[in-house]
Amino acid sequence: MISGTYRFEHLSEGLFDLYTDGSLSKNEQAATVRKSWASEDMYADLSQQVGIDPILVTLDQTNILLDAGMGFGLNHKNFNPAVSNLRTNLDIFGLSPEDIDHVVLTHLHYDHIAGLTYTDISSKVRATLPNASIWVQRAEWEYALANLDNRDAAGDLPYQLDDFYRLVADGQVHFLDTPATEIIPGLEAIRTGGHTPGHQMVRISHNDQKAYYFGDLIPNEHFLGFRMVPDADYDVTASRQLKMLLLKQAHLEDAQVLFYHSVHLKHGKLSKDQSRQFVVDTGSSSN
Repeated sequence: MISGTYRFEHLSEGLFDLYTDGSLSKNEQAATVRKSWASEDMYADLSQQVGIDPILVTLDQTNILLDAGMGFGLNHKNFNPAVSNLRTNLDIFGLSPEDIDHVVLTHLHYDHIAGLTYTDISSKVRATLPNASIWVQRAEWEYALANLDNRDAAGDLPYQLDDFYRLVADGQVHFLDTPATEIIPGLEAIRTGGHTPGHQMVRISHNDQKAYYFGDLIPNEHFLGFRMVPDADYDVTASRQLKMLLLKQAHLEDAQVLFYHSVHLKHGKLSKDQSRQFVVDTGSSSN
């Protein structure tokens, strides 16, 4: 999608079944939606369906990826079937993995980072995006390291850092220590906590255009009403307060809101329904 003088695209990896143990598997029956995250009994069923959609932002000729997906879902025209799905999706927009300059990770759950690496035919872990600087909060890294074996502390999905260590060792990962960091002019990473202790979001401001990517604080449109899912957030109270403040700000600024885990609705601007609850504006008049 083109928005003002910058561009963002969702690099959809398709639909996945989320199981109660935190595992994910690709759902090949895309037309069959068992339940969305809007379901009140999310953890009562065997699995739920979620989208996984890394977001490609092109801003002043710089290519930025917001989270990196699972790394599979489509087969690239390559002899190596283990090559990350990011390559396939970038190819659609005329880009190669070498063209990505930055990756901003909201947090380190594996459904947001697994696409950063792949295993080649010699069983060596390789960086999918070899030229990219990867940005993550140091607090998130330290918490993940301390809780690799603590399933209860991990939230809705576990930490799996085996391949991520390779990127850290190679100096590709940059740890952020400040509450807000301008990655490039117009694109800011903001530490929020809430979903995980070191969770961060992204705010884009370019000329008169603005966009918010909330990561897993607001994973899809069903969470606009401050709805919470038990065990999904590290700090439920902080998450609820943050969502209220951030949604009000995005609405005030007439900003695009970008979703990572939506099944159908990937982005949009906010309006309010008759109950004064935030909804994604589909073009109808609103308050």
